[in-house]
Amino acid sequence: HVVAVGIISLASSKISEIEGLSEALAEKQPLGEYAVSNHSHSIGHITGLESALGSYAPGTHTHTTGQVAGLDSALAGKANTSHQHSFYDITDIFELFLQPGTGEYIWAEKVHQHQTSDIINLDFFLGTKQNLKLALTNFSRIIMPGSTPIGTVVFDTNWKCDFTWTGTNWIQASISFVSSIAEADLLPNKVPGYRVYITSIGKTATFTTYWSYQDVYEIPLTVDVPCTSSNTYFTGLSVELTQGLYVITGQVSMKADLNINESFCRIIDNLNVVHSSGHQYPLNGQSRSNSTTIVATITVPLSGLTLRLQGAGGNGNAVISATNRAGDGRATKFIIDRKL
Repeated sequence: HVVAVGIISLASSKISEIEGLSEALAEKQPLGEYAVSNHSHSIGHITGLESALGSYAPGTHTHTTGQVAGLDSALAGKANTSHQHSFYDITDIFELFLQPGTGEYIWAEKVHQHQTSDIINLDFFLGTKQNLKLALTNFSRIIMPGSTPIGTVVFDTNWKCDFTWTGTNWIQASISFVSSIAEADLLPNKVPGYRVYITSIGKTATFTTYWSYQDVYEIPLTVDVPCTSSNTYFTGLSVELTQGLYVITGQVSMKADLNINESFCRIIDNLNVVHSSGHQYPLNGQSRSNSTTIVATITVPLSGLTLRLQGAGGNGNAVISATNRAGDGRATKFIIDRKL
């Protein structure tokens, strides 16, 4: 209880009652001007700081090359970033022009020419290239004016082949490659005689009113097939066909020791069904040779068919042969057009 009374008495004492306090406070700032615990000062408030910092560089600053000891002299021996050299400044440059085995130096003048043979393989590649040509869609090609120079070659980007202008119409100058007959059917503005190579079957197909490809089977020129008596058919050629639609031309050429007054030709299958037959009289009434041509459109079933070309002569008892006749286009042959 006595201690507590002493504390209350001290808290209520005046400054003057504290020995030496007034003198100590007199050297301090006036009441209310004291700094807070966390505060800052300008450089000027720090005694001697400005003069001390005056001899130092700012944190971010630059130097001239002269202010870096030895830098100018070190750079003096270096080339500029962008610079040029003379021919003779390049070490071993002459070795590039040394002709092997001769010890001689060779080089061309700055302005010079070459032969195509001087360029490796240039003649070969030029020989495989065509002259530059205009590439047009099929529609753009067919609407080109009639004044287009004759012989103009255009690459048709739909057909992917060349066409040449004749002055009145376009003719196919190279063959088009397609993967299937379905792709060929999609080609625009087909004209009879146009051709495509169908890669899936390895055949060249020609357009008439449909696509077809042709195989020709022919008796060699040096072989005759004898016909032992008149009006007796011989079997000269045969061909096996798979399922499909075919337009088949059969042609038999006959010759005899005596004059022929008639010749016969027919296409018959392995089931003995005659698909076409015909006969032909010589133009002059009688001749020692004659040719008969027939055409048949045949649908071959899934099981396939073997077709035979048969011929006969119609004169008395003469011995007749079937043959190819050189020089006039007549032959004993099958022409098989496969409709695709």
